[in-house]
Amino acid sequence: MSLHAQLSPETVERLRIQQRNNTVTSILISVLVIVLLGVVMFWFLLPSAEKYTDDLVAYPSSASEEQSVNKPKVQRTVETKPSTPSASASVAKVLSSNSQTNVVIPVTQEVTLVESQDLGAEIDFGDWGAAAGATGSGDTSFFGTNISGEKFLYIIDYSLSMKGIKDKLMREELVSSVKRLPEGAKFQLLFFAGPAWLASDEIGDVQGAGVNTITTAEGKTLKWEQRKTDGKVRKIDWMTVTKSTVDASIDRIEESPLVLGTAWAPPFEMAFEMRPKPDAIIFMTDGLSGDGDKVAAKYGDLARKHDISISAIALVLPAARESMETLAKKSNGSFAIIDRKGRKTESEDYSKQ
Repeated sequence: MSLHAQLSPETVERLRIQQRNNTVTSILISVLVIVLLGVVMFWFLLPSAEKYTDDLVAYPSSASEEQSVNKPKVQRTVETKPSTPSASASVAKVLSSNSQTNVVIPVTQEVTLVESQDLGAEIDFGDWGAAAGATGSGDTSFFGTNISGEKFLYIIDYSLSMKGIKDKLMREELVSSVKRLPEGAKFQLLFFAGPAWLASDEIGDVQGAGVNTITTAEGKTLKWEQRKTDGKVRKIDWMTVTKSTVDASIDRIEESPLVLGTAWAPPFEMAFEMRPKPDAIIFMTDGLSGDGDKVAAKYGDLARKHDISISAIALVLPAARESMETLAKKSNGSFAIIDRKGRKTESEDYSKQ
């Protein structure tokens, strides 16, 4: 037989209220525990979270794949030596990420290499013999004959037989030819009659006695005897084409006097003692020298050996035609006869044969 207690309505109501409160309390405690666990996990795991960004990767690429990058440009002049080697700028293609990063990448400033345009100090009138500056190549002409090279040597007849129209034609054309020399090229002017001298020299009184004096631009006096200065072949230097050397040369072309004699050997001896040797020799005369045949044979062969072209110009009188043609042929140069009006009457280019 079992006994059952009968609860009063008031007791039942209190139990129901207590049960509801316990349920609500349990739910709140569960929510708080979940939140607390989330906070604890976030607190401990947050420092280990890293924000990764793509690295910048560079590798060589061709110029055609170059990406355009806006960079501030700074023009700088970098002084270089005359023989500045040119350098090709390396080109790289950059792969970048679209995401932001805290890494600061410096912008490289662009440096422009400007090659020095200085060809050397200009040579004043007193420095005729100095060789300075970088050489230049190009063309000039003489009585319609085109001449190319980097080192131009004029061997010009200043003998008394040039008086009159020949003298006038020669000086005018020589001035014009020197003015057309390419800037930076090397050149020299050798005048000859019995003696041979530089345009920058002052030559003493010549009476045909075989002994003369030559005063250089530096003031040194040389004795000319038996086709030599001070007993030996005179060694001369190159000038560089600048405004000052051209202007000084023009003054001497116009002022140098005509003197006695016609000898080809002395200026050619001086020409082939030059270091370095000329690329082109412009040889002009109006008459035949007693040693013309020997000079033409000897120095024509030497010119060909050293790859020197000789442009032989006979002014008005073609008396030395055979010898001058020999010079031109042997050196792969050219020959021309000029009339009293400065026009070519005959010409031959042996460089194409």
